Amino acid sequence: DISERVTSERALRALSARLQGFLDFSPLLITELDLNGTYLVANRAVADFLKLPMDRIVGRNLSDLLSPDAAEMFK
Repeated sequence: DISERVTSERALRALSARLQGFLDFSPLLITELDLNGTYLVANRAVADFLKLPMDRIVGRNLSDLLSPDAAEMFK
């Protein structure tokens, strides 16, 4: 039944938006990185710290955004 799938997808999108809202209001630097150091998730505090817009962080690697010494501290 397609209506069940649509309802589930809407609920998932709403939950994702709520969680991003919680992350963005935190003053803490919150990220999720994969094993290669690529940002999967970052909150607004990270964007402010890096002085970059959010869309320029996710999908990029630590070494693309930070000096080598700074990148090593976050590993």
